[in-house]
Amino acid sequence: MGGGDCAVGGGVARLLGVSAGGWGLATPERAWLLLWRGLRWSVKGGVATSKSEGSSVMRIGELARRAGVSAKTLRFYESEGLLPPPPRTASGYRDFPTDSVDRVRFIKTAQAAGFTLSEIRSVLAHSDRGERPCDAVRDLIARRIEEVERKMKALEETRARLAKLARGARSKACRPGDRFCRIITEP
Repeated sequence: MGGGDCAVGGGVARLLGVSAGGWGLATPERAWLLLWRGLRWSVKGGVATSKSEGSSVMRIGELARRAGVSAKTLRFYESEGLLPPPPRTASGYRDFPTDSVDRVRFIKTAQAAGFTLSEIRSVLAHSDRGERPCDAVRDLIARRIEEVERKMKALEETRARLAKLARGARSKACRPGDRFCRIITEP
């Protein structure tokens, strides 16, 4: 046992007797819960610590690193209902399940595709209910494409108006007493 991984059994009592530090272990029940969740422990200098790689849960910093976002982004996703509130340790730290990495990556990819947070939340709700979200995603994609095409048309019209103003701007100048710019008022 010395210095290596602590096995479930009598080592837990010795581990708790050495220190309640590290993860804020206050009770033997908390230690059993964490061990039951698949965490591996090591004893270094009398302090219990977790080895995050291979764990079934991870802290916010580890999730942020693995998913390629900041901890602030994860807190935002949680506040927006995109990421379910994870269980907390006795000391208040978030313990995210490892499948949170895939969920956060999905959210990022959907955002990059132009989906709104509301749309992403809707797709995630399908998954959370155990439904297959692909039909809903197909509908969202079709609606987003229509929306993008409408916006592109509107932008082309705006570009044409601006080009016309730019051509007229070459020959117009503001005169003394003009309240408004003639480039715009006299196209």
